[in-house]
Amino acid sequence: MSEYIKKFSVANTNKYKRSNTVTEIFFGLGLGEVGYVIGPPDIGKSYLSLSLAYEAALGSPFIGISPNNNTSFKVMYAPYEDRVSTVFERMSDQLDNFSEEQVAQLEENLAFYTNDAPIASPQVRNINATNAVEALIKDVKDYDLLIIDTIRYAMGAAGEVQDDSQLKMTLNEIARKANVAILINHHLTKNQGKKKGDEVNSTGGSGLSTSQSQSKFHLFINKNESTSKLELVHSKANYIDSSNRINPNAPLTLEFINNLLVSERYSTHGIISDSNSLNTRSEFPDVEEQIENDNIKAMALMNKIPLDDSSDDDTFNEILSKPKEPNSDGSQDIFDEMFNR
Repeated sequence: MSEYIKKFSVANTNKYKRSNTVTEIFFGLGLGEVGYVIGPPDIGKSYLSLSLAYEAALGSPFIGISPNNNTSFKVMYAPYEDRVSTVFERMSDQLDNFSEEQVAQLEENLAFYTNDAPIASPQVRNINATNAVEALIKDVKDYDLLIIDTIRYAMGAAGEVQDDSQLKMTLNEIARKANVAILINHHLTKNQGKKKGDEVNSTGGSGLSTSQSQSKFHLFINKNESTSKLELVHSKANYIDSSNRINPNAPLTLEFINNLLVSERYSTHGIISDSNSLNTRSEFPDVEEQIENDNIKAMALMNKIPLDDSSDDDTFNEILSKPKEPNSDGSQDIFDEMFNR
């Protein structure tokens, strides 16, 4: 029998299911998979990606989307747009947030890719792009997470529309051959950045519709116009259960602490200590309770169930167990909720 055929059996189903075979770096994004950070220009995508690099490298919840707190991963950050000198400038302003032990751990687990040769080329992938891809695969094989900031610059002269399919295949090749999770910074168009909801859909950013539609993990960062605060949601989360998905009814609010972008959920619960040292989530069980309460409220809103002081545990359990009803037009696109609430 061919090595490419795997027969069905109960044993195989349990052995090879996703939860037993895919190591997740973030909820819904595992080794060999591709995800996106999407948002308007100059909104803070690079700061968010750097914080996510810290979260993975330290196993600490700077943003709070990791299933493996206290488990650190090897991270390669590829700053195609800003170059490594700019990233180091940002990092030098953030170091006061870390303990000496954490700095030592970052020195062990975090690296930066300085080969800025494009990984795509117009029309077909030429020899230069092929060489760049092969070099990247070789250099990132010993890492768990590759952050590409931004994909527009990593593509060189290739187009986001006409060369989309080429890029999709290239990203899958890198992810699978290197067995690395890839997180890509990508932008919205200027019109989308103005929150025209009908122009933002599950493929997210400008161009690259095929590449983005194949990805099952999208983070969307934007500014709340009424509060002027940055908010984060999962705009695509195929592999994330409802308890770990950040939805538009309860976005994760972000703030800067000493130029480091973190979730307010952690900065307001003592994760950033008086000594300006970030600690692990497990040391603060009250944060777990707050997260659970946030998720309950989100589920209630999405199921149109009111919450008040008289709501009890049975009501909450009903909320959590009840499937989400589709929107009136039959759509369940997360941006329908986000931009029409």
